[in-house]
Amino acid sequence: MSPERNGSPPPKKPKVGNEENGGSVAPAENGASAPRGKNQEELQEWIEQRVEVPDGVNEEYYQISPEILDCFPKYVFPIDLYRLKEDIASLVPVYKTGVRVDSGFRAMVYQRCREGLIFVSRMQHGIYTKFISQQPDMVLLDKNLLPTEIAAILMVSLRQALEEFYDQMVGPRLNDLRKVVGILVEYVIQKPERMDAFICTVHELSTIENKSVNVCFAAMALYMRYYGGRINVHTLEKVALGFILHDIGMTRIPKFVTEKERMLNPEERRRVKEHPLEAVEVLRNLDLTEEPHVLPAMQHHERMDGGGYPNRLRGDQISILGRMAAVADSYVAMITERPFSKEKKPLLAAVELLKDQTSYDIRITSLLVKILQEVTC
Repeated sequence: MSPERNGSPPPKKPKVGNEENGGSVAPAENGASAPRGKNQEELQEWIEQRVEVPDGVNEEYYQISPEILDCFPKYVFPIDLYRLKEDIASLVPVYKTGVRVDSGFRAMVYQRCREGLIFVSRMQHGIYTKFISQQPDMVLLDKNLLPTEIAAILMVSLRQALEEFYDQMVGPRLNDLRKVVGILVEYVIQKPERMDAFICTVHELSTIENKSVNVCFAAMALYMRYYGGRINVHTLEKVALGFILHDIGMTRIPKFVTEKERMLNPEERRRVKEHPLEAVEVLRNLDLTEEPHVLPAMQHHERMDGGGYPNRLRGDQISILGRMAAVADSYVAMITERPFSKEKKPLLAAVELLKDQTSYDIRITSLLVKILQEVTC
């Protein structure tokens, strides 16, 4: 939507509250009105500042739907809201963050949302993400989000679900994680090119959960490019779950080892190298025994020349999922800062992996380089 500004009449002073009742804040359900102290005065002063809509309105603002509005607290919205005034072809403020509203005002906002007239600023996308990530299925309904914004929301949702699952590995928590993985799959399988935004969406802080989400995105991008249109939803859901759980064995390693900022001693290194074997046992206890679930966890440290672990597999003994997980795991380790190494630029890291043809499948590393040459990270 790009309103024309030619011939616009002078802007009218926007009103607060229900526009049909003369601009006053509508009574709440219990008969009380919204507070009118300093907050109300600040709100009135704020809305008097008319916001011009740029020619490319969706570059700076985007429409918000009633379904998305339901993700917010009922009477105090966490972000500023703007309404499109079609007669003056501009956006005007209708709500200032933190001001309490009543049911009448909320009903008015809902109605304007249904009409496609309520906008939010992309400058506040971080706050928006915080709330939407708690109901990630909303991204499938919001047609105004950019792919990078959806990637950021699902990244947060996946990390939260994974943290909760690792905190308590029980069926309901696993189902919650499956749900978010399913939303991710449903979104990207409609248009595989959407996966490009995810490979550029990276948690910079290196924790097990953050790293697992990063690896999942990179490995899924490789998988979808490798198989092209020969992918079905059910298989991709299993593969995606396997990728995000590839490091589940690390949850069996003591935190004083995994979070150590100094070099590991020989015994600690031996313990860490056992995590793929630990993963198989954990996955079995969760009844995740299919190959797409197990192979990434079991084989992401195997190398093509047999120099990896835990089983020193080589060449064709390593599955394609294991090879993809190995490349994605090493790539993510290279592009995120760790205690003993600085992060590298994504494309430079991929090229370095491509050169190591004894350790990694050249078909997978060359595909990673190709993807990163086509996207801007």
